[in-house]
Amino acid sequence: MNIVLCGFKNAGKTTFGSKLAKKYAKTFIDTDLMILNECYCDDDNLEISRLYSRVGNTEFRQLERVIVNKLRNVDDSVIATGGGTVLDECNVAVLRDVGNIIYLDVPKEILWERFTINPRPAYFPQSNIRQYFDDLYLQRDTLYRQVADYTVDATDFVSVSEFIAGVYGSK
Repeated sequence: MNIVLCGFKNAGKTTFGSKLAKKYAKTFIDTDLMILNECYCDDDNLEISRLYSRVGNTEFRQLERVIVNKLRNVDDSVIATGGGTVLDECNVAVLRDVGNIIYLDVPKEILWERFTINPRPAYFPQSNIRQYFDDLYLQRDTLYRQVADYTVDATDFVSVSEFIAGVYGSK
């Protein structure tokens, strides 16, 4: 059984996912890294936001769907998805088939704080950034809650780890 992490950008999917995988002796998979490694391995310095800018939303989401479909053959892993992966119903169906989807819920103001110190995603506009962030948060928070089997407060690793231990057993 896989643990599938979803949530907003900077919610800690990759950070918590890699720690959980280590703690539970599971393989860690990051779908954004899979996209980069399998689709654009010719450019070692390419970041997911630059790839998104380069190929555009439609092609990026198609690449993402291809990668998510490859997860059908994965077991006993912790999978960190991209923030927009669950926008596609086909992706959600695959993710549900391969494991339990856990929404890493982080309060909006903490995410905003993290957002302001990290590079802005390519899909964000140049102006009205805070309004766009707020609107996107409301839209995605609702979606994450709808698709998730579980929602966990992800403000710190201890909360996430304790939650996982409660669902999957302690280690």
